[in-house]
Order: sequence, then C-alpha cells, then structure tokens
Amino acid sequence: MKDKRFAVIYRLHPWVSTFGNIIVLTEQRALIEECRKLGITLTFFGDDLDLSAFVKNGEHRSFAGLIGFISAGRPSDMRLYQRIERDIPCVSIFHGEDGGGNHVGINNERAMVSLVDHLCDEGHTAIGFASFYIEEWTIKRFHGYRDGMLQHKLPIRPEWIFGCDPATGEFDRTHYHAMRKMVGASIPEYKEKIFGHFLSLPRRPQAIMFENDRLAYDFILFAAERGVSVPGDLAVTGFDNINYFGGRNILTSVHHDFDQKVRTAVHLLHDIIRGVKTRGGNKVLLGPKMIVRESSLKRSRPAAMDAADTFRRDVLAHVDANFADPDELRGIARETGMTYGYFLKKFRSTFGVPFTRYVNDRRIERAAEFLKNTDRPVTRILIDIGYNTHQNFNKFFKRRFGMKPLDFRAAHRRKG
Repeated sequence: MKDKRFAVIYRLHPWVSTFGNIIVLTEQRALIEECRKLGITLTFFGDDLDLSAFVKNGEHRSFAGLIGFISAGRPSDMRLYQRIERDIPCVSIFHGEDGGGNHVGINNERAMVSLVDHLCDEGHTAIGFASFYIEEWTIKRFHGYRDGMLQHKLPIRPEWIFGCDPATGEFDRTHYHAMRKMVGASIPEYKEKIFGHFLSLPRRPQAIMFENDRLAYDFILFAAERGVSVPGDLAVTGFDNINYFGGRNILTSVHHDFDQKVRTAVHLLHDIIRGVKTRGGNKVLLGPKMIVRESSLKRSRPAAMDAADTFRRDVLAHVDANFADPDELRGIARETGMTYGYFLKKFRSTFGVPFTRYVNDRRIERAAEFLKNTDRPVTRILIDIGYNTHQNFNKFFKRRFGMKPLDFRAAHRRKG
C-alpha cells in the first residue's frame, strides 16, 4: 500500500560520502526502527539516484511521503526537492526551519547562546566563530553566536569570524564561492587556511566557537602542532557531541540527538499523511543540551592541566622533529620519564587519539606537502617520511585524503 511506503533521500555535500558516515549510520538505524514500529516500508536513495529522472518520471508519487537530507551546497537538488514537496508530503532535516515546508531539527540558535553564556561564565570576553559548511544550520549557529555576544555586550570583531559576514548575518561571499567549488582533495588545505587565519592574528580571540566537532578537533591538533594548547592558550567549543578520535573526549560541545531527530521526523510525516497535522508549516526544534568538558575551561580549570600542557608541547615537538624515525619516536618515552606502555596510555588520554594514528597522520600530511610542492617520486617520499612499503603508505594516504597519492598530485597540478 502506498500509504505505508516512505522514501528517504540523502544528497549531502558533494565531497561527503553517506557510506560509513557515523551520523548517517545513526540516522538510518533510527529511521528503520521507527518505521518498523509503524508498519512502514522504507526505501533509501543516495547519490546513485538520478534525482532529475526520479522526479520527471513521477517515481516519487509512488511513495506516501519523503524525508529529505538535501544539502544547500547542491542547489539543483534543492529545486528538485521543492518540486517533490508540491506533490507529496515531505519533512526536511537539513533545511526548512524558515519557510512554509515541514522541518525537524535542533534549536541551533539557542544552543549557541548557551555556549556563549558558558564561555562568559568562564571569563572569556574575546570570542570568535569559525564555520566550514554552507548550510542553513551554519547560519543559524552563527546567528546564535552573534545574539549571545550582543546579549553580553561583547565585541564582534570581523577578524575573529571565518565563513560568515557579521554585517549581513549571511555567508562571507569569498568563503561561499570557495565551498561551492570545493573538491575532496582541497579540504585539508582549506581547513589549514581557516586555522592559520586565527593563529596568525596579532590579537587572537580567547575562545573560538566552531560550527561542528570535526572542525574543532582538527583545529585542536593543528594548534598543538604549533605549540598552542587548548584550553591553556585558547578555549574551543564544538557542536554535535561526536568523539571523532576515540579515547577521552575533551571537547565542550552541544549534544545533537540525531537519533531522536529522525524518529520525530518519521512520526511527523506519519501524522501529516493521516491528516493529524497540516500539509505544511510544521516545525519541530529539539532542545539542545550543552556538554561542558575541559576545552573551554578557564576559571574552572584545575591546576593539574598546566602539567598536561607541558606534556603536550614536549611530545608534539619531539614527534614533529622525529616522525620519520621509529627508533627516535620510541625514545620519547624515556625523555618523558615513562615506560613506553604508560606513555601510550597517557598520550591517548591527553590527545584523545592513539599515538600511532597521530604519527601516521603527521607523516601523511608531510607527504601531501611533498606531493603538492615537489616532483619527488612517490617511493622517495614514502621512505623519507618513515614508511617501508607502498601498501601501507597508500592505505593511510587514501584513508586521510580519499584518493591515491598520484591522483592527489594530479588534482593539485590541475588546480594550479
């Protein structure tokens, strides 16, 4: 029966894969469970779907309703989704907080105001904001940052903001156009541009609010490699409450209940189809929950963290100088006065990522620099950064950049 068939369409950022994505997996599991409870058959569609043909042939009309995860970075897909909305009931997850459609999300603005309140309570008065994506929720989070700063009568300095324009409340035009043209190989380089912007400022903010946890985690590692500790030198907050690197989570964040959000979307769509809710204009914003951890602390910061800052700086300086030499890397335990086993445990608890993974990431980042900026053969590069085989090097490189080394070099040569 048609009234028991729902479609779910994922059209994420062009460089983001739905396969293996931790958030997508959480959402899909919850969608399947909730639809099963209601006796609803669920069909998932991803990037392999020809959305234009799907709409043109009227295939969407074979479903009672549709839940859409449509990125604003794909305007043609957004237009097609709007055509579907005119034909069958739809609930949007990525966009639609404003306008006449149906939407289920989190209260992004209230969440960011709460984070600003917390940072002010900790004694931070110079606070920046950094964004990466060009989504509706990015702007909502920026508006929450701006509103929180205004409520506390704190200065909003343009140089403390990346990705959004404080004058218009919209995306910075240069950032917007750069993201529209973004390809996977350029993402690490663009993130370094964001991070480098903040670290190079003559007067840095005391705290930076990142639009999501992934960006915040990457910044913490980037800063640590350059001798800037979090929260000792700079406080950081994220959004979503996802521990990307495993181990002890140090990041202050907002819990984003992806599971509950999509379950709510299923029930809203079900109610619309049954006539319990109106066809359009239904908005459900889940209340945010702030999770305070050490990355944002100042007044509440234990004195013991000073010793942790020293450990971070010493270890990262040693790794940066010796990442290509396995014997020297193992010697770091002796320099810190620890057994190697205890050092590995302390490293993971301090950085939130295993020592071997961190070293591999540094090696691969250096390899990427060589590939972009030199004509050095791949075999020479992998030896110079500490690998013995092409197999291991290619595996770790592809995991970091999503492509093989030679493809990465070719992509950057075309870009140049």
